[in-house]
Amino acid sequence: MKHSNIMRHRSGFTLIELLVVIAIIGVLVGLLLPAVQQAREAARRSACGNKMKQNALAMHTYADANRSLPSGTNRRTEGSATPNGVWKTFTVELMPFIEMSTVYDQLDLSQNQLSGTGGGNSNWVKLAPNFQGNPIYTAQFCPSDPDSFAGRTVDGKYLGGWAINANRRSGGRCYDVSLGPVGFPVATPDCPDGAANAFCRFNSNWWASIGSPVREITSTPGVFNFSFEFKCEFKDITDGTSNTLLLIERRPGLHQRSAMYGAEVGTPTSIRPNSSFIDDTTSAGNNPQRAKNCGASSMHTGGVFGVATADGAGHWLSDTIDFQVFNFLGNRGDGDARGKLP
Repeated sequence: MKHSNIMRHRSGFTLIELLVVIAIIGVLVGLLLPAVQQAREAARRSACGNKMKQNALAMHTYADANRSLPSGTNRRTEGSATPNGVWKTFTVELMPFIEMSTVYDQLDLSQNQLSGTGGGNSNWVKLAPNFQGNPIYTAQFCPSDPDSFAGRTVDGKYLGGWAINANRRSGGRCYDVSLGPVGFPVATPDCPDGAANAFCRFNSNWWASIGSPVREITSTPGVFNFSFEFKCEFKDITDGTSNTLLLIERRPGLHQRSAMYGAEVGTPTSIRPNSSFIDDTTSAGNNPQRAKNCGASSMHTGGVFGVATADGAGHWLSDTIDFQVFNFLGNRGDGDARGKLP
């Protein structure tokens, strides 16, 4: 009886085959992961643009009801050299027009932010801790910016030196009002051809001329003032609502004036967008002007940031936008033809 040699084959992969499969999977993951991340960021960017427009439309609804746009803040009344207002920001004014009437109705706006036991415990700021861990004003939070949800401002602190008072932990605004081309207490202006870390057009001792009539273009060139109570009317926007910036996206984690309920507000057009002047790798202690003079900025990929014009439309602008064009877009009434969207 003959015995034949039968080759017995084992089922399964050899080591080489397994390594090949693992390598192929690794290549596929390497190809697909960036695409997934891009898709997620595209979704976050779309949501951010919708929130920007939501805030702009709320501004218009407010204007329809009050015959003017809201004041950026009312820390000072017009012409006052000292703080004498309630210190509420435009975010408070917009609450009834952004589906937050229930919260707004709980605020006692007869008291300013510094009143109450221990300072800062007035009724209208006592809700502020709700931003910590349970944000209630999500319409101001960019989905791409984790600092906004965490309520962090400069270097992880809360409103600079106010960190000791928990009632002032009030989250960070991503969609801030446009101040236009106001001046700053820093070095000589670098416009148009200087380094990308400074500002353009103005070199004053402060953001606006304290004590000047705020309706003058020289003291409030933009639609909003950073400290005075100033309610701009659409007739004051003589450059046209489609050519004047209303809201500008910026990163609250870079700026000490980021409070939902706070004192001073605004983003200027006289600092280069996403410039090294607001480099977050430099601590505020080593770069003290960064905490005060934050310009347009975002966490979006591709070098873009969101804006809304005074007609309520949303737009995406490039970090490389011509600096003088960006300056003129912030001015509501300079009459310069360069102030048009690219």
